[in-house]
Amino acid sequence: MRILLARLLVAVTGLVIVLMAAAFALIRNAPRDAAVAPSAATSDLVARGRAVYQAQRCGRCHSLGGEGNPAHPLDGVGARLVERDIRKWIVAPQEMNPRVAKRGYALPAGELDALVAYLRAGTAN
Repeated sequence: MRILLARLLVAVTGLVIVLMAAAFALIRNAPRDAAVAPSAATSDLVARGRAVYQAQRCGRCHSLGGEGNPAHPLDGVGARLVERDIRKWIVAPQEMNPRVAKRGYALPAGELDALVAYLRAGTAN
């Protein structure tokens, strides 16, 4: 009887672990809201972000959509990084990678928000 209970406990524990791992994987890899059409406000923010990208001359070191320096492409960065990490790469790149020689940028909050939205959109429109 004790052997049967032990086997049952092992089976139930294993099942719980597998179900928890599957739930975690589904939550962690949930599709982003890419299917949702961007609102007018989002489109305006992305357009302002492009203007910030150009004003800060980001294209001297980076490329996006085939425009700029191809040595450090930013295509797809919005799919690879979360918003928080994109911000950190802009304002404090050494916190992301101490070997990076890039300087951090002190942008006003509105410009930083717009630039992050532009990079997350990943377009060179």
